[in-house]
Amino acid sequence: MYQYKTIILIINIVSILFLLGLAILLLYIKRNNKAKTLPQIIVITITIPFYLYNIFFITESFKAMLYIAPFTYSVGLCFLPALWISIHQYFNSQSRFSKIRLIHFFPAFICFLIYSAYINRLTIPEQINFFVYKNTPWANLIDGLNLIMLITQIIIYFSIILLYLHRVKQFIEKNYTFADWKRNLWIPKILIAITITFIILLICHSTFDYSWTWTLNIFDIIIMLYFTYNSTNSPYTTQNEYINDTLTDIQFDYEISRGKPLSNSQAKEISNITKEYLKSSQSYLNPALTIKDVADAIGVSNNQISQALETIDKSNFTTIVNKLRIERAVKALSQDIENNQNIDSLTYQSGFTSRKAFFLAFKNIMGKTPVEFLMDISNNNKSIN
Repeated sequence: MYQYKTIILIINIVSILFLLGLAILLLYIKRNNKAKTLPQIIVITITIPFYLYNIFFITESFKAMLYIAPFTYSVGLCFLPALWISIHQYFNSQSRFSKIRLIHFFPAFICFLIYSAYINRLTIPEQINFFVYKNTPWANLIDGLNLIMLITQIIIYFSIILLYLHRVKQFIEKNYTFADWKRNLWIPKILIAITITFIILLICHSTFDYSWTWTLNIFDIIIMLYFTYNSTNSPYTTQNEYINDTLTDIQFDYEISRGKPLSNSQAKEISNITKEYLKSSQSYLNPALTIKDVADAIGVSNNQISQALETIDKSNFTTIVNKLRIERAVKALSQDIENNQNIDSLTYQSGFTSRKAFFLAFKNIMGKTPVEFLMDISNNNKSIN
C-alpha cells in the first residue's frame, strides 16, 4: 500500500510540473507572438488544484486540504467555459475578454462559497471524516450539487461549441475548401476525449478507492498536450491570416455576413465575372486557391462572391471550383484513354490535394468514380469497334 501511495504521489507531482511547463510555453508564445493565450492557459492549468488535493490527501496533510478543497471543488466548473472562450478566440483574432464573460464562471464562484461555508462549519474531526469518507451530514448533497452543475455545463457548453463549430465548418467550406476545415478536426476530438475522461473519472470515483487520484492525470496530460500542440500550431496565425481576418466576423450570434444583399442583376454580373476569371486564368488548378484570391483579382468582396454564386448558381465557391477541376479531368481522361492516363498524377494536375478528395468530387459531380468512368469509355470504344 505504501508503494502504491508513493507512485500516486509521484504521478501527481509530475502532472503539476508538466502542466506548468505547458503554461510557461504558452506564456512564451504570447510574449513573442503577441498571441492571446490566457484562455488556453486556464484550460491547461485548471486541474492543478485537483493534483495538489491528491498530494495532500495521500500525505494526510488535512490542514492543507482545508485550504485547497474549495478550489478543487469549484475549478472543475471553470474548465468548459474556458474551453469555449478559447475555441471562440481561436477562430476570432479580434476577440476580447469582456467583463460580461465573467458570468460563465459564476457557477464556479457559487460552488466555491457553498463548499467553503460548509467545511468551515465542521469540526476538525468532521472535516477529516468528510475528506476521507464523505459521510458527514450534507456531504452527499454537496457532492450531488456539484455533479449536477457539472453535467448541466457539459450539456450546455458542448451544445454551444458543437453548434458553433458547425457554423464555422459551413463558413470555411463555403468560402474556402474542405482541407481548410480538416485542420480543425482536432477540436471535436478534444470534446470526445473529455467526455470519455469524465465517464471514466465518475466510475473511478464511485469505487471509493485510490484510482481517482491518478486516472485523471493520465488522460489530462495527453489531452492537454494535444490541445497545446494544435492550438499553438493554428493555420490561422501566419500563412493564412486572411482566413483569420474573415473568421473574425463569426460571432456567437452567427452574424457571419454584415454586407448588404446584392440585387439580382449585381449577383448575376459577379457570378459571371467570377466564373469567367476562374476559366480564363485557370486559377482553379491552384490547390491553395481561396475565395479571397478571386475576390481581390476581380475587385469585389468574399461575401459578394458567395452571395452571387448562391443566388444565381445555387452553389458555393468550392463546388464551382471543383466542377471546373472535374471538367478538366474528364477531358484529360477522355483524350488519353489509350495512353492509360495516370489518375494519381491527374489528381494534382486538376488542382486537388489528395486522391481521396479527387475521387469524392468526381463521384459527386459525375455520379461515378474515375475508374468507373474509364471503364465506361473503354467499353463504349470496344462496342463501336
